[in-house]
Formats: sequence, C-alpha cells, structure tokens
Amino acid sequence: MSKLSLFLIAILASSCVTFTKQQCLEMDWAKEGERFGRAGRNADSVRSFEGKCAKHAVAVNVEEYEKGRAKGLQSYCTKENGYKLGLDGDDFNSVCSGSAGTEFMAGYTLGQVIYEKQKQQRELLKIKKDQNNLSGEVSKLRIQNHILKYGNNKRCTFDSDCTLEDDCQNDRCAVSQRACTFDSDCDIEGDCPLREKKCDYSEN
Repeated sequence: MSKLSLFLIAILASSCVTFTKQQCLEMDWAKEGERFGRAGRNADSVRSFEGKCAKHAVAVNVEEYEKGRAKGLQSYCTKENGYKLGLDGDDFNSVCSGSAGTEFMAGYTLGQVIYEKQKQQRELLKIKKDQNNLSGEVSKLRIQNHILKYGNNKRCTFDSDCTLEDDCQNDRCAVSQRACTFDSDCDIEGDCPLREKKCDYSEN
C-alpha cells in the first residue's frame, strides 16, 4: 500500500486533516471512490475531498470518483455484508438500490433479528445476575441480623459452641433463604478463639 493511500485512510478519523496540492494532483479518484463505496458512503462523500483540494485550486474528478464508488458499492451492497452489519448492530447508509438493495436488506434484517435476540439474552442474563447479587446481599444481611440477635457476646469453649442453628423449610433456610436439604445445611458457623473464649462470626 502506498504512502498516499495510508494517509487517506488516516483522514477518515479526522476531518481536520488537510491535503497538500501535490496530494490533490496525484490522487487516484477512482480508487478513492471505490474505497469509500466499500465503506457504504453516499455521493456526498466526495465533498470532503472537494473542500480540501479547492484550497489549492485543484478540481476533484467527480466522474472518476463516482465510477469508483459504484464499483465499491458492489462489495458493500451484498446479502453477506448486510447480514454482518445487522448482526453487529451497526447502522447502514441507504446507498443500495435495485436487486442489490433487496439482497442487502434481506441480509441486514436477518442479522438484526439475531442481534436483537442476543441483546435480549444478554439483558436477561444481566437481570438474573443482578437478582442473584441482590439475593446474596439480602441473605448476608439476614445472617448478620441473626448473629446480632443470638450470637452477640456468646461465650464458648469449642467451635461447636458457636453454631447458630437454622431450620430448612420447603428447601429454603428460614434465616438466609439459601437452598437446603437438611437443617444442618443452614447452620451458621462461628469460631471460638483460644484466648478470647467468645464466639467470632466475622467469616460470615
């Protein structure tokens, strides 16, 4: 790829870049039109060149540019490209006409349907994750409240002395609301430090 082509690719990222007179004189307008056509740019895209080159009194060969753009649109206006744009959730320019436009929109619509389904799935997964996080926070608060009520300053000799019992009712712990099978699944464990002899529930 020539230095001039690399330069022209860079201008797409900034409308502030200017051309030198030499660059305007050496421009392959058909090639630039084709490149812009492949990107789905409309006929007005040539104006960005006209404005930059007019400063040097160099005219854009609009005819050659349009011929190139029309060639580039043949790659843009396909069912495969429409599908890709739709699947990525991208917008498109209304530059495709005739049978090519019909094929493009058929691909785009199909891709967009899949994109929307995937988007909904992602949103549902996020909602489920948020609900699980909220449920976990509620469970933690319920356990802490239970510890404050029944374990605060509880004296002990062994770790087992610090166990706070809970019931498993309808497959859910009465306090934490966690899933359970047996009452023992709901027990809130505590430690009995050797020196303090007072139950420690900080791990909960």
